[in-house]
Amino acid sequence: MNDTSPGSGFGKKLLNHNGLMTPVITRFFGPMRAIQTRFEETQATYYRVSLLYQCAQHNLIIEAKLLASKDNLPAGLIDALRNTDQLFGQLLLDYHISVRIAPPKIRHDNSRWSRQLAMLDKANGKLLCKVDEHLVSDQQLLKHCIIPQESSIK
Repeated sequence: MNDTSPGSGFGKKLLNHNGLMTPVITRFFGPMRAIQTRFEETQATYYRVSLLYQCAQHNLIIEAKLLASKDNLPAGLIDALRNTDQLFGQLLLDYHISVRIAPPKIRHDNSRWSRQLAMLDKANGKLLCKVDEHLVSDQQLLKHCIIPQESSIK
């Protein structure tokens, strides 16, 4: 997966894995922060729409929508979703929650790649979260990438 030229599907390559997105985007774009733009909360769920920006340059990389199951996640993690700019994947790592990603659905619309997936607790199979991630265009991703573009995506 070395082709990162415009139109090469760089965004698709970033999304095409069965793991957390946080380590992938921090590798290619550096430290990130999530700016919450919308949320809804019920007794059982926390829904958050956020824009994920590079910390240093403040470039938008991803729009993320997540529907977290409050019953299956620590209360402190849900509080951090409400009150901090931390990425959900980083919170899962911080709380030492191992996840299994159901096979993602990757699609391309209006020059943007996106994926939908469900995250399950690896230990018990319970649903932790449903996620919908929309990357900016390949052109913007390549412009903001901090590592050499000939680097492979693994």
